Amino acid sequence: MTAPDLARPLTGRRTAHRDEVVPDAAPTDRSHDHQDFLLHGSFPVVDRFGVDTLTVRGPIAPAALTSMPRQRVRREVDLATGEVFEVQTSAEFWLPEGYRLRADTRRGGPEARVEFSVPRMLHGDNRLPASPEDVVRVVQKVHSDLSNRLTWMCPAEDLEVVRVDLARDFEAVDGAAALLRDLFDERGLRSGNVAYGAPSGGVQTLERPTTRWRGRLYDRHAHYMHKARGQARDEMLALAAADRGVVRFELELKGEEARRRGIDRVTDLLTAPLRAVAEEYFYGRCRFGRVVAGPRLQLQAGLDALLAAKLKGKTTAIIGQLLLDAYGFEPTAHAKTADEYRGHATRAGLTPGDLLRADRRAVRLDFARGTVVPVPSG
Repeated sequence: MTAPDLARPLTGRRTAHRDEVVPDAAPTDRSHDHQDFLLHGSFPVVDRFGVDTLTVRGPIAPAALTSMPRQRVRREVDLATGEVFEVQTSAEFWLPEGYRLRADTRRGGPEARVEFSVPRMLHGDNRLPASPEDVVRVVQKVHSDLSNRLTWMCPAEDLEVVRVDLARDFEAVDGAAALLRDLFDERGLRSGNVAYGAPSGGVQTLERPTTRWRGRLYDRHAHYMHKARGQARDEMLALAAADRGVVRFELELKGEEARRRGIDRVTDLLTAPLRAVAEEYFYGRCRFGRVVAGPRLQLQAGLDALLAAKLKGKTTAIIGQLLLDAYGFEPTAHAKTADEYRGHATRAGLTPGDLLRADRRAVRLDFARGTVVPVPSG
């Protein structure tokens, strides 16, 4: 997972609980050819929970620091003699597979650190999270491949986990932009609160960041649509169609936090309760399982705001544009006019998903089921 495309924030920041809204930004992901789709024309139906990005490090022989093509050095001065000399601090190398190898002596002895998306190594993109067993196999392969460039001083299974991203997908989620917008109003526990706006209104990506972990909830379909351009357009459109209605929860655990959860070495991924850990953060820390307000109330409030704005007869056109966006149709108005209508709707607090959910009860995301469930009234 890489950092999302950032636009100018619309609101200020706060230290303990930061609220930030960024318009028209894409959620995080790195996708290339999905081999299962290209070979078979369809995607397998699986339990969509597992590992995405992994960062590991381990001790290496000192010679690796001087053998990499990109070197970093620090200049120091001997105060007694005035002599200037250089001390090597780190070295790095980009592998043909698309990930970066970095070596340094930050913790005393020479170590190598490498980060990669496990599903991407397996399938070419990260649409399906990887099982712990697949993670170990991929780490073993990376460890072996890198042995041609450096000498490891530990086996692959003993590499230290610096970062691990756990992913849980929720399927059959209608109106994701509206759902994420409503969850933006529900603060996480001692975390920031950051929203990245969807082009048609609402929220495309919602984050609860801290210095030790980060929870992220985003619309997979919208992500692929954002990337559907250039030579990858057809491929991204196919992935977007396959992931329509899919919302992903990603939990990024950094080294210290991962160790607190029993994940220190690569082999720990086979025994640690990964699903239980992710579920705990989903409900308890991120509070993404909260019940959102009934959509009828949101729709009524938005319509009231549009009528109060006295938009000179544009209200019907604005609602019509929302309907077109809700069902994925191209605008019938000029692009600039369509964007104007969307802007009015956004300012009124309306998204296309509000119209799709107009007849539904309040809902919440259910981690165990991997979908959205209605909440009985009363």
